[in-house]
Amino acid sequence: MGRRPRKRRRRHVGAAAGEGPDRFSHLTEDLLRSILNCLPTRSAARLAAVSRHFRHEVSRLLERVESLTLHEPHFPDPLRITPPLLIRRLALAPHRAIPPSSFRPIIEDAALHGVSELSFRLTRRARLPKNVLTVKSLVVLALDTCAVPPWSDVSCPCLRTLRLHRVAIHQDNVNKILASASCLETLEMEYCTGHGTGKGCTVESSSVKNLVFRPTLKLEGTVIRASGLRVLTLYTRSRAKSLELAPAPEIRKVYLHISKSKSMKKSMESFRVRPFLDAAVKLECLTLRGHAMKVLSYEYEKNPKLTVMFQDLRILSVSLNLSSEQEPVFLLKLLESCPNLQKFILSAAETDNGSDLPRFTDHKDRLASISCLTTSLEQFKFLGFKPQEYQRELIVYLLTVAKQLKKVGVEFDKSQLAAVKQILSVRTSPIERTSTKYKRNYYLELEYS
Repeated sequence: MGRRPRKRRRRHVGAAAGEGPDRFSHLTEDLLRSILNCLPTRSAARLAAVSRHFRHEVSRLLERVESLTLHEPHFPDPLRITPPLLIRRLALAPHRAIPPSSFRPIIEDAALHGVSELSFRLTRRARLPKNVLTVKSLVVLALDTCAVPPWSDVSCPCLRTLRLHRVAIHQDNVNKILASASCLETLEMEYCTGHGTGKGCTVESSSVKNLVFRPTLKLEGTVIRASGLRVLTLYTRSRAKSLELAPAPEIRKVYLHISKSKSMKKSMESFRVRPFLDAAVKLECLTLRGHAMKVLSYEYEKNPKLTVMFQDLRILSVSLNLSSEQEPVFLLKLLESCPNLQKFILSAAETDNGSDLPRFTDHKDRLASISCLTTSLEQFKFLGFKPQEYQRELIVYLLTVAKQLKKVGVEFDKSQLAAVKQILSVRTSPIERTSTKYKRNYYLELEYS
């Protein structure tokens, strides 16, 4: 005869998952509502699994809408006023035939319901409702392909993130926003127009930590004064006549792209980047593209060494014109100031005449005194490599002296494959990879144990 199945003991009605009485089912409605309002939406929804009481009450008391997108100037369902329903994210993307001004009541209602994230995207640069910048509960605001009315009122004290993409906005409005948003941390301005008659743009804020600035072709002057910056991505265009970067002692990561300008030779003194670089003692990653090396080499031309040591700099990426006399010299100065550099990326600019290149022997002695090449450098990339005397000797030298080197990457023209492999054979690599992801070029990567 088989054993009788044991009867499972039912847990006492007053006991919860652990020992003790069930205290969750006796929470008052007001107390449960205050708990839910302090939690993120997903965490609040998970409370429905705590007890049967919560399963019925959470959905009724969860007073928020996570995300809402509107294409027409009305809500699909009327918003509850008592108790008020909170809206976290509201996206407005009206159809082309609908005037943006018709969304003004929508923005007013959303402001009454505590909206924290608002995005407004148009199909053309039409004027936004003037109350877009008066929502005091806003934390994130994203505007795309639109125009901010010059007479707009500005009151957004809680704003932390502002994204302006293809927005026509006057300099006065930019100043008002930066003055009102004392907590602003992230600012993105890409292809914005309408700054004013001066054809320049100024960003002045002590709270902004992350800045992305990509101007339009017509912008001639840029001024950045943000002492609290941590991350900076900055571009200039071909018509730029001036650039001013004020010191930011807390900066950690910089991407600077200075485009070639017709008036750069005449107005080189109007490009002032040196005060910013001299104060960047906590810099960890530095990328210099376009003619940034040309500007800095001009500013540091009379200085035999840089006045600052970048002890925390680990990644350095530069675009270098090897036919210039000043730029390779400035690169040596920069490497001397990076004693703990781990990753170095060199992108060679186009050089038509090989006879214009400097001789490697002129810089070899100074390279020997750069400590990071022998003690800390682990990765090296050479983009746009040509087997000319200076570039060839530079790679051979790094492969010889860089004892900590673990990975080397070289991007070159397909016709130079045999010559490049012969140069890289100076140091035997157990792992070799060849990539053809570029149309005209190969990318050869070597790894060392």
